[in-house]
Amino acid sequence: MTEKIVNKLPAPTWNWLKMNAAEISVPEQLKKIEGEAKDGVLHFSVRTGENVFFENEIRAREGEEKTIIMDYTSQDADKNAAGFFGIKTRVILEKGARVHLVKIQMLGKNFTRHDQTFAEISDGAEFRFTQIELGGAKNFVEMISDLDGENSHLKSDISYYCADGQELDINFVANQRGKKSRSLMNSFGSLADGAKKTFRGTIDFKRGSSASSGSELEEVLLLSENAVNKSIPLILCGEEDVSGDHGATIGSVSDEIFFYLNSRGIKKAAAEEMMARAKVMRTAALIPNESCVEKIEKFLDKIFSEKNAEENP
Repeated sequence: MTEKIVNKLPAPTWNWLKMNAAEISVPEQLKKIEGEAKDGVLHFSVRTGENVFFENEIRAREGEEKTIIMDYTSQDADKNAAGFFGIKTRVILEKGARVHLVKIQMLGKNFTRHDQTFAEISDGAEFRFTQIELGGAKNFVEMISDLDGENSHLKSDISYYCADGQELDINFVANQRGKKSRSLMNSFGSLADGAKKTFRGTIDFKRGSSASSGSELEEVLLLSENAVNKSIPLILCGEEDVSGDHGATIGSVSDEIFFYLNSRGIKKAAAEEMMARAKVMRTAALIPNESCVEKIEKFLDKIFSEKNAEENP
């Protein structure tokens, strides 16, 4: 295994918190794989014990519109075997192009994944990025967008449910160089049972990006006392006439709310499941493919049924 530094902040800060970057163990040998295209979705089914990677480039010509959906699942032939999945996607949007890239992660419990997305956004182009994180043991997710064109636009949405000691490390960066460029980054999720999540969200107004705007919004629901959340919303500014803001809501559900729900026949476990599902499905509703949304719902059914079985043997 090789130790690799990933998900680095563009400008290091809060060194004592050790959040400026993450470290991942990458197997020495990786096998290249191809996905199976079916019903408008690029499917990946990876066997436990395999160490694989996939790279692709998406190019949208001037004025072209594209929707690309990728989903990752695993075949748990050996539930005790670990696996590694590396993915790198480069998206190039020419003038006035529109691209919606969707990534849905539903791997087995012992997988480590490194998922990188890079976007180059030209004049008047719009890049929408939607990501759902549900499976895996350790997931390192990176999205870096270069808004080089005038009136270029980025909108990213990520939702997750992490439990049973899962680790999710996220690094989203919007490099805004073009005039009147716009970025909006949303993150919604829930952490339970010792899960750990780090979110780095950077809006970087480069010189020349006058009249641009950027916004970050994060909501984190903590469902256990031993869940760990770390958030770094970062705004960098090298231009004067810009507008940037960020907001984060991080907390747990009060006893009063649980008491209210329980008085109406909704037990605590059911209430937590309902809230966690809502955060995931809020983003899943943006996916323009009903069968993918149904797969997400079924994967959530599996997660919570296994959780209930463990708690009520």
